[in-house]
Amino acid sequence: MVPVNKYVLPCLICSVIAVIYMGSIRISTPNHDATRESVYLQAIGIGTAIIFSLSILLMTGHVTPKVLIPSFYLDLIPIGLIIILFSGPIIDRYMAGDLWDVQASDSSPFYTFLRINVFGPAGEEYVYRFLMTLVLTPCGDEHLTVFISSVLFSLSHFPGDFIKLVLGGAKLPWITIVFHLLQTFLFGCYNCAIYLRCQCLASVIVVHSICNWMGLPQIDRIFTNAYLAIITVLGLSLFTILSFTYLTSSNEQRRPTRLSQVPLEDNQSDDL
Repeated sequence: MVPVNKYVLPCLICSVIAVIYMGSIRISTPNHDATRESVYLQAIGIGTAIIFSLSILLMTGHVTPKVLIPSFYLDLIPIGLIIILFSGPIIDRYMAGDLWDVQASDSSPFYTFLRINVFGPAGEEYVYRFLMTLVLTPCGDEHLTVFISSVLFSLSHFPGDFIKLVLGGAKLPWITIVFHLLQTFLFGCYNCAIYLRCQCLASVIVVHSICNWMGLPQIDRIFTNAYLAIITVLGLSLFTILSFTYLTSSNEQRRPTRLSQVPLEDNQSDDL
């Protein structure tokens, strides 16, 4: 059993980082539109939040400058898994002619794409996967690392209308909020587990971007076509089996990304 007190300070630090990250974005782009100015401001907000977060981690001694640059080699397995999962919806959107359409109602598709598929995934994966796992994994339990970072990731995706709902303004169904929280929590768990397995930030950024690009599949449209329904079910089944196999593979197969993770014998042999 993992001592709870080991996680108090790391959880507090991660919570502060999450608040700083979401606060910076909310302040820089309060309307969440997709104009050029708002996208630039979002990038500035993300950069500011990351700088503040790194300062906190460095001052508290939870990280050193050596480990702040993630590995950007591209592990293709997580990307292949997510494409298998969306195989049915991808074919469905291709047949409908909207495969490359940006899934948003904003007037600027290019800046919408940058906001949803580039800056958003890159910033969130760096903060919630890379930085938070640096803080939480030394406590010794990867399951708690996945859970804590995913809870914070999910809470940071509270719909913007939640405050209005609490204050009695906007009419936003509670089921929508609960579904949104559950959806982002499950995605956070999966992507965090993938990151802990492959230690590749570029891969989880691409996975996040693909999920944002696809959005929620048109289930009613897919299951009116027998072939699409079969492909979708097969894709989901293969994704489940292959993801389980990938995530439960032995630690010896994991690629070391930091000197502390490399076996001593390997370090000695490199020096000879």
